[in-house]
Order: sequence, then structure tokens, then C-alpha cells
Amino acid sequence: MLGVLCGLLAAAGAAASGAGTLGRARESLHPAAQPVKVAKLDSRLAGLRAGSVHVELLATRPARARAAVARRGGRVEETYGRVIEALVPASALSALARSRDVRFVRKPARPVPESVPGQGVASTGAALWHKVGARGAGVKIAVVDLGFGGYRRSQSTGDLPQSAVKVDFCGPGGFESTSHGTGVAEIVSEMAPDAKLYLVCIKDVAGLGLAVAYASAHGIQIISHSASWFNTGRGDGSGAPDTPEGIVAAARAAGILWVNAAGNRAQQHWSGTFVDANANGWNEFAPGDEGNTIAVPSGAITCAALKWDDWPGSAEDYDLYLTRSPGGAIVSESTGPQTGFEPPTELACLVNTSATTETYAISIRAHLVTGRPVRFDLFVYPGPDLEYQVAAGSVTEPGTSPSALTVGAVCWRGSDLEPYSSQGPTIDGRVKPDLVGPDSVSSFTFGPFASCGRSGFAGTSASAPHVAAAAALVKEANPAFGPAELQAYLEDNAIDLGAPGKDSAFGSGQLMLGAAPRLALRACVVPAVVGHRLGFARDRIRRAGCRVGRVRRARSKARIGRVAVQRPRPGTRLAARGRVNLTVSRGRR
Repeated sequence: MLGVLCGLLAAAGAAASGAGTLGRARESLHPAAQPVKVAKLDSRLAGLRAGSVHVELLATRPARARAAVARRGGRVEETYGRVIEALVPASALSALARSRDVRFVRKPARPVPESVPGQGVASTGAALWHKVGARGAGVKIAVVDLGFGGYRRSQSTGDLPQSAVKVDFCGPGGFESTSHGTGVAEIVSEMAPDAKLYLVCIKDVAGLGLAVAYASAHGIQIISHSASWFNTGRGDGSGAPDTPEGIVAAARAAGILWVNAAGNRAQQHWSGTFVDANANGWNEFAPGDEGNTIAVPSGAITCAALKWDDWPGSAEDYDLYLTRSPGGAIVSESTGPQTGFEPPTELACLVNTSATTETYAISIRAHLVTGRPVRFDLFVYPGPDLEYQVAAGSVTEPGTSPSALTVGAVCWRGSDLEPYSSQGPTIDGRVKPDLVGPDSVSSFTFGPFASCGRSGFAGTSASAPHVAAAAALVKEANPAFGPAELQAYLEDNAIDLGAPGKDSAFGSGQLMLGAAPRLALRACVVPAVVGHRLGFARDRIRRAGCRVGRVRRARSKARIGRVAVQRPRPGTRLAARGRVNLTVSRGRR
């Protein structure tokens, strides 16, 4: 089921985050039946009896856990560290959870996209760098995302290079399941057109780890990841090696700069401690109000992710409920066990199948707790906004990692923080984000700009690739720079916004590359492009150190859309950035 939800979330993008402000609706909840809990087994799996299900095993002894999956009739699909992604019979779930080789069996953690000719090149100062030849040549950059739907069409228009390398850890049908990654990659290509671009599709934590292993093996220096992962760690950078935070740390240790979206959760996050003035077992978000209300449009899906600060395994057992408001009827619930082994998390989702917008309440219940105060963090994704919001602490994993360069969002047309851009500090008090970059930029995939936050490619998903590509330009100009030096350069040259100095809304400030470097321009050797599509020809000409001059269209013997004539002829040596004129066929004579 969660795989289906992930696809729906990717399609929803940032549109659902624009819900209007809710009126105050007080929720007083009645006692609910005590849920049946199975130790070390996700409550969303506990009721399954038939068929097969995709699961994620957190193993204590991975080799033995993989063998246990096989013995029970399952199939291991991916592994990374102690994380095992597998397809297993539902009848085997309880036995796997009882195994000493398994710490927890859960629905797979899935990344969530952070998206709500572009304007980023001009607004970041990259245009001046392009003029002196700094376009990312010699730098390898990977967009690690949920999918790259329509990437071939973007290649045919020249918005993506024909030379982009496809790397698929998503499995059959997954690579083009969403166009989110395509939009991200278009920004990277526009900002750093001569960089070597890799399109890396991932769908789970194991895939994320495999992506970093691939990047390290192939000399990739920069990763752009415009996604959030919920309930995978404390958010202080201490995540195990097989968590998103741990994987980001491994990338940094391998010399890779990891650039991550901060998240679009400033209005979709609540944080606080458990308050129960009437001692009925339900948290009060405000005096007398036991529900954090949301308005879900018709046909929309929403998920609520809850975690509390009792890592890595908790014996404080809290449950999460989504109820109708008003009325209190339970629509969805997450009642996983916390017996000291399981992580302190719950996740519940719903789909509004009615023909109108419906209101629901998110509620937290104490199942079996000591009363020891713990901090709660509640996120809703992909929307709508919460009735009770706390912007502070809304940066999502793995942007919380000290090994990530984390990017918030400002509209390209100004310097105001987008209202949805996640803010710090992290749970351990560090300042995040590190920078803010432009969003709401025009995009071939997401359309033209019309207004800030509601058009073009909006969200921190668009901001992060601007920063990643800017790092590629800096890397070309300073080949000896590692991730620490690249991050320091970008932060040092940022335009300070908000409170003086680095702060938890804007970080070090708005992305600005600064003065263009002096580069030795290489000569242009005209490549052969006759017979190729225009997008491919443009890309090859740029990579040869030349630039496209006049483009005419005429009837010829060549196929429609193909280059029929080029001037000068292939092999001609020109000055750096010399012009190559093209004639493109309008169809056969």
C-alpha cells in the first residue's frame, strides 16, 4: 500500500500545501478500544493474513535475517548495511518479527518529494560565470530522486543533455513513475550545462545507500537530493549507517558534497510535549483541544508522521489516530508497539474519497507510558497545513544531518522566505538550513512562473539543485576543493538575509556565486552533429567548447527535426566559444 501512496504523493507535489487557514475546532475524544500489538512488528502489517507484502527489516544479524526471509518463502530485493528490503508472505510476518536476527519489521520508509527557460541562472549570478566559460566542465553531479518521468522529452527539447546517465535502483516501471526528478535535473542542467549529469532513481533506504556506493565508485563529486525522509532517525546526525542521515555521512566521508532540500513543512509541523489536563490519555494541542485539525481536498491523500525523542528504541508507547472532525470517528490509526526495541515512531495515512473537502483531526494517545517528558514532532505530508503549526524544528531528514548542505527556499523574484520553507534549529540545537536558493522558477516540466510559491517549480525541491549546480561551477573553477571548501565558498558568498549572521530561517543567506572566475578558455573543435536531433546537437556543441549560432529550418532530405547542415564543417578549429550554425529539417523535400 505504501508504494501506492508514494506514487500519489509524488503526483500531488506542492499543490496540496496551499490549503487555507483553518478555523479553530476543539476536539474532545472518547476512549478507544485498546489495540492489539505484536512486538517488533509495524501495526500497519499486524492485521495482514493473506498475499505477499513489501517490508523493510531492520536486522541485528543481516545474513541470518536474509536466510530467514528465504525460509519463510520470501524474496530479498535489496540490502544495504542492516536494512533488508523484501517481499514476504503475510503469513510469515509474525515469525520474522519474533526472530532474534530481526530488530523490527515495518513498511518500507519512502522518500517524499519536496516540490510545491528558468530564472535561476540570472538570480544566482551564474550567468556571469557562464560568460567566462565556467559551466561545470569536468564535474560529475548526480540527481538522486524518486523518478524521471518524461526525461526523454526533456532531452529532445534540450532541457536535459543527451549524455545524461540513467541509473535505476527503482525496479521495473519505477524510473518514470514521477516527473519530479526530471524537473530537478533540468535546473542542474541549466545552471551547470557542461557538467556530467547522472539521473539516479531510488525508492527506499537500501536504494539510497546503493546510490551513494555508485556515486563513490564512479567519481561523482556532488549529489542533489530534493526529498524528505520521515521517522528514520532523531534528526541530530546520529543516525545509524543504514539510515538516510548515516548514508549522507558516508557520502561526505567519500568526498561527495550532498545538497538536500530543507523541506516544505514550516506550516505542516507541530512540536511539543504531551499535555493531558483532564487525564483521559489524549494529548491537548491547546487547552481543551485534543485534535490538530486539517482540511483534506476531495481525492487527496495525506499522511501524518509522528516521532518522539526516545531513540533508538523506546518503551514509551504512544499511538497516532486520524479521526473525523467533528465526531471523532477513527479513519486511520497507527498503534505500533514500543517495548524497548522498536523506534519511537508512528505513521498513519488517509484518502478523502468523498466529493468535497473534509476535515479531520490528528490525535496522539498515551498507550503505556511512564509520564517522562519527551519532545514530539508531528509532520503532515504532502499537505494540507496544520491547525496548530510550529515552524521551528521543521527541517526534515536527511537535511538535518551536519554532513548535508541544506537548502531552504526564497522566491527568485525577491528575498522573502517562502512561508512553507522548513526552518531550524535541529533537535540538538544546530542551525539549519545552511543556505536558501531560488524557487518558483519556470520549468519545462512544471510550467512557467506566474506568482511566487504557486507556479513554476516551487518548493525547496527547486532550491536545492540550484545550489548543487552552483557548487559544480565552483568546483570547475577550484578543482582542489572538497565538500567542506565548496560549502564554505557558497556560504561565504551568500547574501545575508534575516537576522545578522547565520540563522534558522535563511541559514547563511541567499545563494549568490559572486565575482566570475578567470578561466583559461579551451579552443572550440566543431563536432559532427548532422543527422542528430537539435537537443543532442546543442549539447554536443556546448561540450566541445563552442556555442550554437544561428538555427534555420528548411526542407531537406533529412528526417524532420534532425540537423541537415552545419557550418563550419566538423573538425574545424575555432576560438573558444566559436559559433556553429545549424539548419534543421522541416521535413523531406
